[in-house]
Amino acid sequence: MADQNRRKRRAQARSPVDIAQIAALIDRGAHEEALRLSRDGLAANPNAQELLEAAGVAAVMLARWDLARRYFVKLTGLAADDVRHWMRLGYILFSSGDMKGASKAYAAAIERAPGEPEFRVNRALCEVRLGNLDAAETLFQAALKLAPSHPGALQGLSNIYREIGQPFEAMGYLRRLAETDQPRGVDFWVEYGELAMSTYDVPDVRRALAQASEPAAGDANLSARLAHLWNRIGEPEKALACVRRARSLAPDDAEIANEEATMNIDAGDTAAAAAIYRENIERHPDHASSYFGLSQVVKFSADVPDHAALVETMEAALKRRLSDPVFVHFGLAKAYNELKDPVRAFEHAKRGNASRFRQYPYAPARDRTKLAALKAAYRAGGFDTDVKPVAAGAPSPIFITGMPRSGTTLVEQFLGAHPLVAACGEMMLLPFVLATHCPAADALPATPQAARIGEIYRAQLAALTQGKPRGTDKLPSNIWNVGAILSAMPDARVIIMERDPLDVGLSCYFSLFRRGVNFTFDLASIGAYQRMCDDIAAHWLAVFGDRVLRVRYEDLIADPDAGMRRVLDYCGLEWHPDVARFFEVRRRVGTASFNQVNQPIYSTSVGRWHAYESQLKPLIDALADKNEAPPVAGA
Repeated sequence: MADQNRRKRRAQARSPVDIAQIAALIDRGAHEEALRLSRDGLAANPNAQELLEAAGVAAVMLARWDLARRYFVKLTGLAADDVRHWMRLGYILFSSGDMKGASKAYAAAIERAPGEPEFRVNRALCEVRLGNLDAAETLFQAALKLAPSHPGALQGLSNIYREIGQPFEAMGYLRRLAETDQPRGVDFWVEYGELAMSTYDVPDVRRALAQASEPAAGDANLSARLAHLWNRIGEPEKALACVRRARSLAPDDAEIANEEATMNIDAGDTAAAAAIYRENIERHPDHASSYFGLSQVVKFSADVPDHAALVETMEAALKRRLSDPVFVHFGLAKAYNELKDPVRAFEHAKRGNASRFRQYPYAPARDRTKLAALKAAYRAGGFDTDVKPVAAGAPSPIFITGMPRSGTTLVEQFLGAHPLVAACGEMMLLPFVLATHCPAADALPATPQAARIGEIYRAQLAALTQGKPRGTDKLPSNIWNVGAILSAMPDARVIIMERDPLDVGLSCYFSLFRRGVNFTFDLASIGAYQRMCDDIAAHWLAVFGDRVLRVRYEDLIADPDAGMRRVLDYCGLEWHPDVARFFEVRRRVGTASFNQVNQPIYSTSVGRWHAYESQLKPLIDALADKNEAPPVAGA
């Protein structure tokens, strides 16, 4: 029987194979049969190119990458000038994860067909996967020279510029893609809106929302992302409607539930947020950020039995396999602090911060280098400091800078209550503009460059101020950009907040930041960073004099009326009674200070560090260390 089967296979191998029949099988999706027939034919004629190609295509359709690779490698040897074989080999290698091999195959295709943009785009995608963004950018640009509206090249360049922190450049390519005839689905418009939001281009965000809102209605994830965009542009009702639709589509999604809670907080409804967090904890007891979220909307008191039960629940949660225990540690740190138990509060803060610091260590050397460069670039009398007129209708920015947790949010809130001021929150707008138009941000920009920076910043700010002549930007780290600010926008106002360094340090240590301020996860690092902030603040005051206003948090708390009037005078604003009632105005805060600024000014945060003095030695030592020793990880 075995001999009979062997004779049958040899007879089949000798019979001619109908290549048209194999092609028809591939077209019908009968890939296994097509592959079998192709291999039968190759047994008799191993160099038959049509059969090698058919076998390779069938193997590709079956995702049998090693087999497909073998056939097309052989084809590129037999017919090296046939660009189709190199193209398919590139696809096979890319699909199987061999990016280096795929890039070489596409390079061979480009050599044989230099006028075909698709091969350059495909090779660029390989280089992106390999982390060679410069090479990928060159290839995408070359593809655009051949085909200026090539969607893959436009999308690829947008992705690269977004990856390297230049969203303005990224947005330019995405706008070009939006103008092509390429069909664009809802995913594209959501991405478009998110990128536009990163450049604070509100009109473009609204354009994306108009295109995406209806098509996204049946998709929970897209609806949640759209809700975030509505929230960011100050449309809380639309944001809540969108996120509630997302929850109805995915009722078991803990992250979407937390998004709804956050949007309720931004809308001023902390009770609704607390209810959502409690429900989420009940349904998803391993979802750590829900415990943290609930802890932030509760003012813990020993007189409320429910609060003691919540603390017990959070302590018990740490014995579970949580998604990220750090959230619970920070929640308990806040709870025990408010319950006047500093030992337990600090222990949880220490454990949470130690975990984050291991993940995201802080290296002060880079900031020290930047500090020295800024002091060298900006010297008193070294450049024009005259305030020049700005275009009619262009908003004048008010920058509120300093250490995190130094009172920046409080100042923005009472300024934002003034009818002539729009509170725009913490914006990455200026760092992004500088990254695009002044890469050496520690160097003095040339006059035309500075003017361009100012124009771009004001154009984006105008969409947020909605006709108001002033807009605030309270990104604390803009303290490093004061020289660039006053070079680019001489009419700008710059407020530098100061607060007792031990209170600031403790508050930073008890706050779970999510935006890469890694120094806050370690007491010695906080001290090292704060010393540099003090140094650069003193330098700006020496260079710019009364064009910069120093505001001490403790003075503002001690005499709010006098402090507010002083800030308003500096900003060229007359007193308005709404300023004193700033806490009655509900607006999105979006920072760790959302609870504090929605109530009248209070003094309980002044001198808070005394209760933790024994635990703050690494911070105290770092603040006093003239040698600026490197921080101790996990202190």
